[in-house]
Amino acid sequence: MIDLPTVLALAIPLAQGATEQRAMHRTGSASRPRHAEWTFFAVNIPYWLLIGLGTAEHLVRPTRPGWIMLAVGSVLATAGVAIRVTCHHQLAGAFSPYVELAPEHQLIDTGFYGIVRHPMYLGTLMMLVGLPLLLASPVAAGCAAAATAGLVFRIVKEEQLLRGELLGYDEYMQRTWRLVPGVW
Repeated sequence: MIDLPTVLALAIPLAQGATEQRAMHRTGSASRPRHAEWTFFAVNIPYWLLIGLGTAEHLVRPTRPGWIMLAVGSVLATAGVAIRVTCHHQLAGAFSPYVELAPEHQLIDTGFYGIVRHPMYLGTLMMLVGLPLLLASPVAAGCAAAATAGLVFRIVKEEQLLRGELLGYDEYMQRTWRLVPGVW
């Protein structure tokens, strides 16, 4: 019998990776040289542990998520992927998986970027909430908490760079919420 939470917990991140790679190739951001830095790993290692360990825990635990938890988790995670992919296109070639500026980087303050400064990270946060819910996994929730902490550090580091290097970013910060409208 097919285990729907397991299928979703694997399919949603795979769909995210595939659609983001396609968007990066389409916008040209995939061909730029990369410069790895610690916040990339602070978010991604716990994220991949969430998927692997959360799925393993789900498979060995006798309890399963209820349909409401499964539905809410699936909708949150899928909407998070959709936001991230849309934002790739809104950023065009300026996207990077690392905290760095592209040579052609300009301030984007329309679309999702007119609502919050870091909508791709909002999409990530939605996935970090949704995947543990659909798996009903405390281990996945712990990994999500670690990835969320990494995300906060990444946002702070990225904003320091953008404030110093990107024309108009200080004014943009004054009129736009950081991650969640009305909260932060």
